[in-house]
Amino acid sequence: MKFDNPLVQKLNQIADWIIRIVVINFLVILFSIPLVTMFNSFSSGYRLFHDYINKKNTKLFSGFFTYFKEYFKTRLMLGLLMTLFLVLGYLNVTYYVETLNQGAGLFYHLGYYVTISFLVGAYIVYLYLFPVSMVYPTMKFRLMIKLAFFVSGKFVIRTMLLIISTLVPFLLLFSSITSLIFVFAGVSLWLLIAVMITNEVTDYLERLGKKND
Repeated sequence: MKFDNPLVQKLNQIADWIIRIVVINFLVILFSIPLVTMFNSFSSGYRLFHDYINKKNTKLFSGFFTYFKEYFKTRLMLGLLMTLFLVLGYLNVTYYVETLNQGAGLFYHLGYYVTISFLVGAYIVYLYLFPVSMVYPTMKFRLMIKLAFFVSGKFVIRTMLLIISTLVPFLLLFSSITSLIFVFAGVSLWLLIAVMITNEVTDYLERLGKKND
């Protein structure tokens, strides 16, 4: 069979993508085990998929390690900061739920909804920090968070799709067959979907940077 055959080329492309998805899934999970490096690890996988979606021939292993080490301390601190916000938001929601179950008044109901809004907002910002920190890795944390919040409002439909996409790994656990897919590709499939959803957002961020130069 000739290697320049369109069918062979298509099969090679499919095989390349399967290898990328499986390997990136393994690397992201492996480097997320310390937990504190989770944001760094997911960011590296996100950036690799962004390269591949945009036809960049970044090497798989060396590319991941390069991106993982790049601005390591900055992404580490940013990930820890956002994780702290999410944990505090979750603990506050838990507190208000327990208090409301005991028959608390209107003030606690207001506090509950405010806290829920904060938690959802922090989660959305966390998701958008992947493209923001990729395009502006040296930006101050406060500006990164503000920019992530801004683009989440500017691209509302994509924000909704991005939130829904985070259910993909969990949906794969509903059957024995898809559970196998989850083991080998659950995390990386979500990252790939997230890159596809936010690719227009990334383009916007890059154009924004050029305007400010």
